[in-house]
This record gives sequence, C-alpha cells and structure tokens, in this order.
Amino acid sequence: MKPPSEELRRIREILKQIPQGMSVTEIARALGKNKHSVGRYLDILRVSGYVEMRNYGMAKVFTLSQRIPLSALLSFPSEMIMVLDLEHRIAHINDQFLQFLGMEREEAVGRQLEYLPVPDPMIHDLVLRLLAALNGEEVAEELEIQTEPARTFRQKAVPTVFDNGTQGMTVILEEITAQKQAEQALKESEALFRGMAENIQDGLVISRDKEMVYVNERAAAILGYPRDEIFAMTPLDVTAPEEQERVRALVDEYTISGGVPRELRFWIVQKSGKRRYLSARLSSIDHEGSHIAYIVLTDMTEWKEAEETLKRQYLFVHHFIDAFPRPIYCLDPGRRFLECNQAFEEMVGRSRAAIIGARTVDVFPAEDRAVYEQGDDLLFLEPSTCTYEATLQFADGSIRQVTIEKATLRSPEEGAPLTLIGNLLERGRQRP
Repeated sequence: MKPPSEELRRIREILKQIPQGMSVTEIARALGKNKHSVGRYLDILRVSGYVEMRNYGMAKVFTLSQRIPLSALLSFPSEMIMVLDLEHRIAHINDQFLQFLGMEREEAVGRQLEYLPVPDPMIHDLVLRLLAALNGEEVAEELEIQTEPARTFRQKAVPTVFDNGTQGMTVILEEITAQKQAEQALKESEALFRGMAENIQDGLVISRDKEMVYVNERAAAILGYPRDEIFAMTPLDVTAPEEQERVRALVDEYTISGGVPRELRFWIVQKSGKRRYLSARLSSIDHEGSHIAYIVLTDMTEWKEAEETLKRQYLFVHHFIDAFPRPIYCLDPGRRFLECNQAFEEMVGRSRAAIIGARTVDVFPAEDRAVYEQGDDLLFLEPSTCTYEATLQFADGSIRQVTIEKATLRSPEEGAPLTLIGNLLERGRQRP
C-alpha cells in the first residue's frame, strides 16, 4: 500500500493537467481509487491550501490552488514568522525572525525550539517563554525583554497543516515597542493634564462635537452643581434669567465666527440659588474630525462687587462735587484734567466732555493762564498746599475776585502719580 503522501502528490499532478477542474468521480477514475478515499485525500489537500473547491449546482469541482513559495510569502510581512512541526522543530523561518535571533538560516532550520542556540540570553529567554505558551502554559500575550530601552512583542500561534497532512504551528511575533511607548506617553500626558486641570484655580470644561466630555472640580464648584449633573446641562441652564438672551446672542456670534477665541462675562444662578459673576473664555480646535471646545471659567464675583462699589463711590463723589457751588478741578502731573464739576464748566465755558483729558493750555484763557497755574510747579515737585488771591475773567465776561486754593495728593498706591486739586472761592465782582 502506497503512503498517503504519494496519493496526494498524484492528485496534484492530475489536477495540474486539467486547469478547468475535475469532480471527485473523475479524479477517482484517473487515480484508480474509490470515491471515499479520494474524498479524504481532497479534504487534506484543501486544508493544506493546495486545492480549491467550487460548487456548480449539485456537482463539486476541484482545481489546483495558485500558490507562491512559502519562503517568498514569509518575507512579505514586517512581523517575525516561523513554522514549527509537532516536535517544535523549525520548518520555515523568515529573515526578520533570523535577524532578531541573531542566527543564520542553517543554524535554525531543523532545530527544536528548546535547543535553539540563541546568542543573546534575553532573547533566548523570550524564545523559551514562546515554547511554554506552545506547550499550553499560561503566558502573557505580550512579551517583554529588558533591554535599554525595553522592547515589547505580541505573540500569536496559528495551527498549521503541512503537505503530508501532519499538523504543526505557525508562530508570529510582532514588535509593538513603539505602540507601547506611545500608549505610555499618552497615559503620562493624560495624568499630567488631569493633575494640572484638577489643581488650577480656574474651572475647565471641554466638549467634543457639542457633547461635554470633561469638567474639573473647580468648574463644578464655580457653577454650583455636581459634575454628573453638569454633563447633562447647557450653558444657558445656569445663566441668570436676565442674561440669557444676551449670552445666547454672544454664543451664536462666537459659533458664526468659526470659533475665534473670545471672553464672555455674565451672571449665573447656582443650584443653591446663589448668584455668581463669571468670566468664560472660549476657544476651540478641530482634531481628527472632531470639534473640540474649551471653556475656562473664572469666578469674578468679588471683582464685580468691588467694581460696583467703586462705581457707586465714583457716582457719589461726582454728584457731590457737581452739587458743590465752588468751581473744582483735578490735574495730573502732565497738566491734564482728570475731573471737574459743573461750576467749573460754567466758569471756563466748556462742557465736561471737552475738559476731561484736555491740557490746561487748551482750557484756561491765555490772558489768565499764568494766574491759574501759579505755584503748580512747586506743588507737583513737593506735595503741599497753597492759597492766593486773584482777579479772573469768567466765561460770561464778568471779572471776579477769587481765592484759589490748591493741594497735591498722592495715591496710597506705591508709584502712583500726584493729583492736584484746585477750587475757587468768589470774593466779589467788578463791573466790566
């Protein structure tokens, strides 16, 4: 009785002569065997990849597969590949695997994996771990060798059938060092980002394609809602009712602008009902097909309250000096007007809008300028006060005797410039 390998060879030779294909009956007749035996041989050839089968109605037609040399096939992939028989002897190995092992082909082919003379001890240890996995021991899918830097590989074993019908194993080893390094760098970057984002004094909200994906603790504290609730909210949900139309218009304007960075300031109402004044700085980028938006939140409530207090104080002072009957004005060291009252406007015949920011040379009449500016140089040189009498012509043409009182003040802020305050007390009038 001839060995099955001889029958397999003869079937392949028969099919090579009939490229259009043959049925099991035709092959059995040409081989001189019964259909049952030929069917079993054809199953072996199909599993081995030598024969293909196509159905034509009820008939099954077998043709010889188009094959390329295994050595050429193994050289195509970037992965390291070797084919082992049942005793773990190397039947085939590609150049990439040989280079990794540091061996020549004749040193490796035909050797059992266990006795492979790999020169590098660390790579030899990895080969033994591969062997342990093939023997059914529990071994991690990813293998690492402690070089500098460390190298990581992913292993895979695929059952294989040889030409003679015997079984073996194809071992694929893929180096994933760069991928693991990238994953590690990404983890470190994410950890660094989270550490920074959770410890900054500002709130940070990030959305991807209008869906909120990140809210730091500070943002939750500023908005006054738990983080899990914020993920289901929109900016208008926390905006104070009287601010909503304005904020909606600003957000629409930001969207239409294509995401040009801008700042919004508005009042919100926290879950507790407490009102806070926020600055929201908006920016965005397009990344890998997604639109990423960043919102940095700053609680400016104390600043806003201080600003409102300052405005009230300013209005009080402004109304107070306006109600004062004596002309009053303030100058900076550059002789520019900082403030004045209504009585001073009437005295020089100019509106407050025309006076504030103007220089004394543009406001005081040329014939009386020296009188108005008397002593100013000394007062700015050394903060003090001075009082003197003068006769001045007012804007209405009247000539009046006045007492001019001046004082220079320095702001408590270090380095702030001096301010000269002058006021005039009328003593009497002369006929024109």
